[in-house]
Amino acid sequence: MLRFSHADIEENVFSGTCPSVHKEECMYSFDTPFSLEGIYVCLRCCLCFGRDHMDLHWEKTSHSLYLNIKTVKKLKPTEATSTAARPTVLGIGVDGGFATEGEQYEFDTTTAIVRLPTGSALPLPNLELPDKLQVAIAAILAAESAEKNEQIKAWVADDQVQPSKFAANLPQLNNGVVVPPTGWRCQHPGCTFTSNLWLNLSDGGIHCGRSNNLGLGNGHAADHYSSTHYPLAVKIGTLTAESAEVYSYAEDTMVLDPLLDKHLQHFGLDRRSLTKTDKTLAELELDQNEKFEWSKITESDKPLVPVFGPGLTGLKNLGNSCYLSSVMQILFTIPHFQHRYSLIADRIWKEAPADPSNDFACQMAKLGRAMLSGRYSVPSLPPKSATSGTTAAAPSPAPKPGTLQDGIPPRSLKAVVGRENREFSTNHQQDALELMQLLLQMVERSDRPKKLGDPSKALQFDFEERLECSQSHTVRYTYRNDNVLSCSIPVEAAVNVEEFRQYEKALKQWKQDKQLYEQQKNLLKALVDAAAASGSVNIPATTEIPLPPQPTPVRAIVKFESVLERLVAPEVIDGFYSTAIDARTAANKTVRLASFPEVLVLQLRRFIMDEATYAPRKLEADVAMPDVLDLEPLRAKGFQPTETVMPDSPPSKGTTKPAAATQKRPDPVTVATLESMGVPKVRAERASVMSGNIDQAMDWLFAHSDDPDIDTPLPAAPAAPSSMAVDGENVELLVGMGFTKTQASFALSQTGNSVERAADWLFSHTDMLDSLVVPTPSATSPAAPSSSSSVHRRTNQDPAVYDLFGFISHMGPSTQSGHYVAHILKKDANGRKWVLFNDNKVAISEEPPKHMGYLYFYRRRDTASKW
Repeated sequence: MLRFSHADIEENVFSGTCPSVHKEECMYSFDTPFSLEGIYVCLRCCLCFGRDHMDLHWEKTSHSLYLNIKTVKKLKPTEATSTAARPTVLGIGVDGGFATEGEQYEFDTTTAIVRLPTGSALPLPNLELPDKLQVAIAAILAAESAEKNEQIKAWVADDQVQPSKFAANLPQLNNGVVVPPTGWRCQHPGCTFTSNLWLNLSDGGIHCGRSNNLGLGNGHAADHYSSTHYPLAVKIGTLTAESAEVYSYAEDTMVLDPLLDKHLQHFGLDRRSLTKTDKTLAELELDQNEKFEWSKITESDKPLVPVFGPGLTGLKNLGNSCYLSSVMQILFTIPHFQHRYSLIADRIWKEAPADPSNDFACQMAKLGRAMLSGRYSVPSLPPKSATSGTTAAAPSPAPKPGTLQDGIPPRSLKAVVGRENREFSTNHQQDALELMQLLLQMVERSDRPKKLGDPSKALQFDFEERLECSQSHTVRYTYRNDNVLSCSIPVEAAVNVEEFRQYEKALKQWKQDKQLYEQQKNLLKALVDAAAASGSVNIPATTEIPLPPQPTPVRAIVKFESVLERLVAPEVIDGFYSTAIDARTAANKTVRLASFPEVLVLQLRRFIMDEATYAPRKLEADVAMPDVLDLEPLRAKGFQPTETVMPDSPPSKGTTKPAAATQKRPDPVTVATLESMGVPKVRAERASVMSGNIDQAMDWLFAHSDDPDIDTPLPAAPAAPSSMAVDGENVELLVGMGFTKTQASFALSQTGNSVERAADWLFSHTDMLDSLVVPTPSATSPAAPSSSSSVHRRTNQDPAVYDLFGFISHMGPSTQSGHYVAHILKKDANGRKWVLFNDNKVAISEEPPKHMGYLYFYRRRDTASKW
């Protein structure tokens, strides 16, 4: 039996209030209490580890006592689960929602105390344990886990339905109306709807609901409310002893009616005797959601065969986290990310801080190692087996079509990313591109102090922007770094442009007809109401004019060659200020690639601004993306000997001398920021000395753009008696962020020894630090451009041929809704096959919809040996 000395307890068991307890998932893997050996919670710091990583924590901390928690999940007896009702609410763990595991399974949990390094164990409970140890164990077992505090236990499509404020004192007319138990029909004159009917609980009127994407109707129930102001109606076809759907027109939402039985009895209805004949709105939403999940993009019309193994691990959906799953599947297909986070994961974990749950690199390594190892990519085991999930002692049988894997939850990484940007901490859908770019920023920043190799650089490249004055034909070159080649879709070049335009025209006409239809319907209603109010026996006929069906959608079919032509085509810039002629004129702008990344990310801009409504909308277009992409037409050539550079300032002319500028020098942060926005260097320097910050500088430029001396260089700075001394502690702080002492000292000297301003300047100029800190001499040749135009930047000679290896597709009307999936070309013994990654569903893709993607990922062909 284990013995515990007083020193053991004091050194290895937490004191006082129980800290944040991690007890659901290992810090370094996805082992859980359901794993074969369970998990181990450190009794000192309350962090959680799988058996394979417990020793690492002991080596780093010398904490030797751990609480082992093992849970076995068993399916409840058949009679307890066979009567489970179909969900009626888009929620988990709520009334009417999807059942939680607690409702479907039984859980047997065993615990033990384990001592390292011997590994000896003492089963619990044990009354002979010291009191402090007993109290600590009880506190850990009773505490809400940190993992659960990071997630939402139940999600619902809309807010929880609340009781109506009108229910308690709802007026009910004594008008003698008795509603029959069957045979209902809309009571509006001329209406023939027999479904989607709503019973007004004040006067007993039955009218049809509104028409939308979930059902049909003429909206007569809403019209009835408008004329009577009786607020509550129940969807009569949903009435049963257990359920009913009540809508409050006054509150404009679904509500509960606590007195529904009483209100129905007023009209002779007993819902216990009724049979359900109509679906609730929530059920209709569920039906639509189920169809939507396996749409054309997910190849639902084909028998998808699941696949398992290394690099084929699905990710569990945490609630609209498909954007995260798709991006991570792509990133960990790239060798640079595999090496940085999976192959050297042990080194990352060894160097991780005391609490690795908040360390970005540690959590990337955790996810990458799990996804690539294949350890968790196994078919879901039946609940009756003692281990439902993460480690399998024997090979699984060949999976049958439709078999799924549990998937691993990227919860800890999502939490770290959410702390960086709160938008990604919610359960709302997000833009996959925005997430990817945030991740790449975090990758670059986290690698600075570690110097383990920044994989985000494999995606980076340089744009070359060339501006040519239309009158002087002088040129200006500028360069910028990016990681996405964003392309617009030229619908006007679609092969079916006429058919597509006719469809757009017909759709516009249909919307106008619909508006006219609504106006006519309201006019007819007004005439009927007026005739009825006057007691006229000649009530106008109210047979409504039918609304023509909505035109059948037509997708624009665009060749990729047209996309490429749009990308390389020159753009005319009107009103461009040319320093060569000291006047505004037109300029031709062309954009080329000054370098070619090893991994190219190409975005098709499917979300555009509607010119009529000024609201974003999705462009429904098919673009036949090539498997092989040759970007040689986009190669930049740099400054040519036959070209003449556009000067930084116009020819010298008589101007007034700036007085204030001679005493104050330009702020390099402000100047660099303005230059990145296209402001000539001379103007940027003058705006800097004439203002206090970037906003004031912009205001000054707008107000003084016509000043005669706006393009006159500032006088040379007077010789300083000595350079500014920088604070050594501030230098060390910046060096700790991954910068060199030279870079840190220069930034501090230029920003008044302010660490905050220096850090901001350094991080915003990471791609040009060397040239800014150690300026290169300007060329002396008359034809050579000045250093500010950066035309001496090298254009590399890397090949420009790429092969497609993956793409991310989006379904839905906007990036803030819908669903993302990824298709990735994977290598196996028989060659390469396309694989669909749809959260935890991983299957062979028979016909990958390459024409419907949002983000495309290409590898440069000369790097094929790395893949």
